[in-house]
Amino acid sequence: MQALCNFNSSHPLVLAILEWLVLLGRRGRKVTFCWVPAHVGVDGNERADALAKAVVSNSRPPARRHPVPAVDLRPYIDATVRSCWQDRWDAVGANKLRDIRQRLGLWSYSGLSRRSETALVRLRIGHTLLTHGFLMERAHPPYCNDCLVPLTVRHFIVKCPSLGDHRRRHLSEYRKGDSSYSLSQVLGEEACSVGGNTLSYVEEAGLLQKL
Repeated sequence: MQALCNFNSSHPLVLAILEWLVLLGRRGRKVTFCWVPAHVGVDGNERADALAKAVVSNSRPPARRHPVPAVDLRPYIDATVRSCWQDRWDAVGANKLRDIRQRLGLWSYSGLSRRSETALVRLRIGHTLLTHGFLMERAHPPYCNDCLVPLTVRHFIVKCPSLGDHRRRHLSEYRKGDSSYSLSQVLGEEACSVGGNTLSYVEEAGLLQKL
């Protein structure tokens, strides 16, 4: 109904309807549109709904007099691509990025400064100067001095006991039932927005400048 009010529309189906309305008007016919928000129980509409459901469930697409406009295909293509992307994302066995975000999609605007946003992105993808700077220096991978294990974002964010005091001060609300910390929450949108605790923890631990 709203589309029919726009005579500048480029949608072929809208243009076809407008042409018919103009043609009927020239023939002295008056067309009145009636918006019925709830049509349950109305026999004609019930039949229309039944036919629409039958078409959707039919494996063979119905013959179309008018081709489907590209603008109408975009939502379907977008949903299909996202679904395939999600399936491939779920199928990857060892996926450190999925530990942070299981459902694909855009991150909300954090409101952080550019510097803080850069640090946050590096934490989420697991590539920081602290953990991967050795690649540029052609050196050996770094190890945690206290735990003698490979130094990773997961380790210094939620594992390393030497940072336990800082972690308890800033990240205690993200502890799980077994007293471990949820990386998906610590690096999630709430904890990493303005006023969140994750960057405060990283800064107090002396790691912010090393990201």
